Parts: sequence; structure tokens; C-alpha cells
Amino acid sequence: MKLVHEPIQVELGDNGLPTSYRWRDRDWPVLSVLDRWALQSKWWTKAGTEKRDYVLVEAQGMDGADCRVGIDLAGDGWELAKVLM
Repeated sequence: MKLVHEPIQVELGDNGLPTSYRWRDRDWPVLSVLDRWALQSKWWTKAGTEKRDYVLVEAQGMDGADCRVGIDLAGDGWELAKVLM
């Protein structure tokens, strides 16, 4: 597993899920969406409103690696969070 946390551009399908993304000047087609979930930090406090949605995808050309792609609901955009090899 490699932590990345770099911004990416994401193309979405009609269902709102990624169909491809652009990272390091290369396009990565999404073969399948394996999972999706949300994390909320410090949910037990009133100030703990940071929530991030994540999508785990299998991307073509990553030598069979799965990529964890996240979006910040606050509007900061998509980022590639991790590459799981």
C-alpha cells in the first residue's frame, strides 16, 4: 500500500461513480468500483463535521492494483488517497 494524497481529475458516470481519472498526466480508466464508504472525523463532537466519501476502484494499467479514490464533501475536490498493490 502506498499513501499518495494527490489531487486528481475524475470523470463520473450517470450513477455518480468514477469511470476514469487523470493522475500524473495520465488517464486511468476505471474497470470496476469495488466498494464505497464514508468516514467522519470526531463525529462525537459538534465541531467534528469533516466527512469524506471514498470509492475503492480497480483501474486499468495499474498492474492489478486497486486505488482508493476520495472526495471531500466540503468541495476541495477529488484526491487519490492510496494505491493498494
